[in-house]
Amino acid sequence: MFQRSFSKRTRRSCRGRGTPVGRRQAGLRLESLESRRLLTTVGDDLPLADAYIVSQGDFSVPVTPIHSGTDIATFYDYGTTHPYSSNTGYEASDRITLLLHEDQSADLGLVVLIDHVNDGSGGYAAILFDGMESADLAVLDDPNSPHDSWNPDNGMLGCTWLDNATDGIAFSNLGDDFFITIQPDLLQGISGFDVITGDNGFRVSLPAGDEVITLHVEHALSVSISPESIGEADGLAAATGTVARSGDLAEDLLVTLANSNQAAVSVPVNVLIPAGQISAAFNIDAVDNLVPFDSQSIVIAASSQSSASAEASLEVINDDSPILLGHITVAFYDDTGEPLPMGYAPVGTAIVQEMAVNNTGNLAVQNVVVLDNNGTPNDPNDDISAPAVLVDGHTVGDTNQDGQLDPGESWQFSTIRVATAGSHTIGFSTTALEPLTDVVVSDSVLGTYFGASPAVSLSQLIVGSGQDAEGGVLAATGDPVPVFYSVQNQGNVALDLVVVPAGDYYAGDTNQDGLLDTNEVWEFVSNHTAVAGPQQIAASISAVEPVTGAVVSDSVLGTYFGASPA
Repeated sequence: MFQRSFSKRTRRSCRGRGTPVGRRQAGLRLESLESRRLLTTVGDDLPLADAYIVSQGDFSVPVTPIHSGTDIATFYDYGTTHPYSSNTGYEASDRITLLLHEDQSADLGLVVLIDHVNDGSGGYAAILFDGMESADLAVLDDPNSPHDSWNPDNGMLGCTWLDNATDGIAFSNLGDDFFITIQPDLLQGISGFDVITGDNGFRVSLPAGDEVITLHVEHALSVSISPESIGEADGLAAATGTVARSGDLAEDLLVTLANSNQAAVSVPVNVLIPAGQISAAFNIDAVDNLVPFDSQSIVIAASSQSSASAEASLEVINDDSPILLGHITVAFYDDTGEPLPMGYAPVGTAIVQEMAVNNTGNLAVQNVVVLDNNGTPNDPNDDISAPAVLVDGHTVGDTNQDGQLDPGESWQFSTIRVATAGSHTIGFSTTALEPLTDVVVSDSVLGTYFGASPAVSLSQLIVGSGQDAEGGVLAATGDPVPVFYSVQNQGNVALDLVVVPAGDYYAGDTNQDGLLDTNEVWEFVSNHTAVAGPQQIAASISAVEPVTGAVVSDSVLGTYFGASPA
C-alpha cells in the first residue's frame, strides 16, 4: 500500500516523490507517431496534428486514442458481462489502466480502469485529478455505492472494490488543449499504472506506482522551405521558410528558429504566427563564406513552448574555388621576452626566434613544418626543425584544436640560438599539405640580428726630459710633464659617452658624430708638473654601447721619476 498526504496543485506544476516501482527510465522521450485531429495542410506535406503525451518524472510516452465507434459510456460497458465492473477488455489485474477514447463524433475522453474482475483480490484507491474543469463525468463505477465517490470540487476519486469486481471512472469532452495531473494518494491492491495506446491495445507500464502522472496535448509545428536548394552566393532572401502550427489559433504563437550552420545560412531568431493564422513565412539568407568544397545540407529547426519541435533541410551549394596560401613571419626576442632593440643582441646571450605561420587561403592544411636554415642557406644538413609552441598539449593558434591549420589561424613556432658577433641572416621556411587537393603550400622569410661585442682600450704616453738606464721616464722637478692618451674602439659597435677623466679630448672623431666608431682612435691629453722621486699617473676610460646600454671600460697606470737639479 502506498500512502501520502497531498494538496490540490495548480495546472502544469505537479511533481510527485516516492519509492519507484521497477527501474526508472530517466530521460526517455518518445515522439508521437499518430494523431487525433487534423488542422491544416502546408504544401504537399502530411496534415499537422496534435499529439497526446503521458509523462511521469523523466519518462514520457505518446498515446493514441482508442476508436470504438461508440460513445464512451457504451465503450465502458458497465455491469454487462461482469456486474459491478467495466467490460472494455483492457482491464488488468492489480493495475490502474489509463486510456484515451474517441467516439464517433470525435469527442475525446479519458477512461480509468482499476483492477481486473475475479483476480482473487480487491482493494482501495484514492486519486486526485487536476485539470478536469471542462470535462464531463460520463461513467462512475458503482455510482450507488457509499464506498465509491467523485468530488468535482477537489478532483478526488475514492474507490473500494471486491475480488469479483473492478472499479473506475470515465470522462468525456476533454477539449482541445488540456493538461491533466493524476496524483495517487492511497493505493491498496494496486501495483502501478499502465497506459493503453492505439486500437491495437499496446500497453506501456509507467515506472512508478505513487508518483504524479500528467496527460497533456502537445501541438504540432512544421517547417517547409522553398526552394529546397540554393547557392551560397544567392544572398538575401535566397529561400523562404514557412512555419505552420496545429492547435488553437486564438492567440499569437512565438516560434524560435535555429539552424545547424550559421556560417552557411542566416535565419531570424524568432517568427511570430499571428492569432487567427495557421502559418508565417521567414527569409533565409545565404552566407558566402569563401570556403570551397563545403556544399552541405543545413537543418533549420522550429520550436515553441507549447508545441513539439520540427525541422526541414536546405541544400547549400558551394561556388568557391580553392585558394591555397600560406604566410610565415619571424620576430627576434631576448631571453626576457623583449624584442631585440634594432636587432642588436649582446654576444653570448640567448635569442628567442618566434615564427608565426598564417593560413591566408580558404582551405585547411595539415602536416605543418617550419625549418630554421641556421644561417647557411646552401647547407641543408644543419637545418633546425622548429617545434610548435604548445599550451596544454595543443599548438598555440590552433583555436579549435583540430590539428589542422584552418583558414584565418596563425600557429606559433619557436627556436633559440646564442648570439655570435656580427651581422647574421637566418632563413625560415614552412611547408604544409592540403589533403583534398594533395597540394603542398610553402613560404619563407629572412630574419636578421647583429651580435654586439663592445670593447674599448686605453693607452698612455708620459713625456719627460729623458730616460733612465731601464728606459723609465725622467723629468726634472718643476718641469711640465704632458701625458697623452689614445682611446681605441676594440669592438664591433660604436660607443657613446666616452670619458677620460684625467684628460682633454683633442682629436680622432673623424666624422664628428660624437660616437667612437669602430675605425676611430680618439686622442686625449693631460698636463702635470714633475715632482721629486718616483711617481705614478693612473687613468681610466668608460663608454656606453648606445643600443643595448652595455658599459665597457679600461684603465692604465704609468710612471716617471722626478729628478732634482744638481
